[in-house]
Amino acid sequence: MKQEITLQEPTNKFTGIKKILREQAKTGVHTFWAHIEDKNGKTLEFRQLYTTVPEDVSEVYSPKQLLDKLNKLN
Repeated sequence: MKQEITLQEPTNKFTGIKKILREQAKTGVHTFWAHIEDKNGKTLEFRQLYTTVPEDVSEVYSPKQLLDKLNKLN
């Protein structure tokens, strides 16, 4: 069974996650991502979800949806 992938990047420096998301959207990978934020809206981490949605995740995105969200933040 695959484990979750967790990526942590400083706010407004989403180059690594954007590269992954662009490639997944381009190749049509069927996966989901969570964008975890603190109470102030600061990005804490990104998680690629494989089997279940953890309790601390409130919103789930496709690679294209998360890429669109990150592009709006910058």
